[in-house]
Amino acid sequence: MKDLLPRIKSILHVFRYGKAINPTRDWLTIMSIFLVMILVSVVSNLWIFAKVTSGEIIGSATTTPALTPVSLERITPLFEKRKQENAHYLYDYSFIDPKGSSR
Repeated sequence: MKDLLPRIKSILHVFRYGKAINPTRDWLTIMSIFLVMILVSVVSNLWIFAKVTSGEIIGSATTTPALTPVSLERITPLFEKRKQENAHYLYDYSFIDPKGSSR
């Protein structure tokens, strides 16, 4: 445990500024890290694109169906009811403008 603190200080010594601040070095470091991140992103996107265009599956191939016949049977009446209500709004219900009414 006593040897751990000097080792951490020696590792952190690399990240210290020293006697003079060097903004050029800092910007070059930031820009090089940014460039590496962009390159990693481009390469990974090209790799995924190549896999997808060749017909391979990304991720696990076992999936459960999102819609089952039972769930579709329950949803169908709901959409029918909405369709009927939409027709009521279009043809049966009338809008009364409160500004147009006389007092």
